Amino acid sequence: MKKILIVDDSKLVNTIHESILKKAGFIVTCAENGVDGLEKSKLDKFDLIVTDLNMPKMGGFELTKQLRSDFDYKMTPIIMVSTEKETTDIEQGKSMGITDYIVKPVVANDLVDKVKKYL
Repeated sequence: MKKILIVDDSKLVNTIHESILKKAGFIVTCAENGVDGLEKSKLDKFDLIVTDLNMPKMGGFELTKQLRSDFDYKMTPIIMVSTEKETTDIEQGKSMGITDYIVKPVVANDLVDKVKKYL
């Protein structure tokens, strides 16, 4: 089974995304910010990462940058999920190495479809 790391500072969002992806058959680990996500990414190897953009301690852009500099995560799909829908945010994310971008609120089927697409 594929392992997914969800990184979001909202416990509710983590719970919802975790539930959606577990129902779809994935093993899911949650982190509460980029620092926590980075630590968890070193303890286990994830097949895909879903991260929020705006978080305390370390946001999604910095997390993506750190993960892309790690050999183990150079090619791992990273999906950014955010309320920010400006094209500049999406373009900046892609330039930093995100694979795809979803605007919140997330539709369950869209999240599952995107995750399956990249796995």
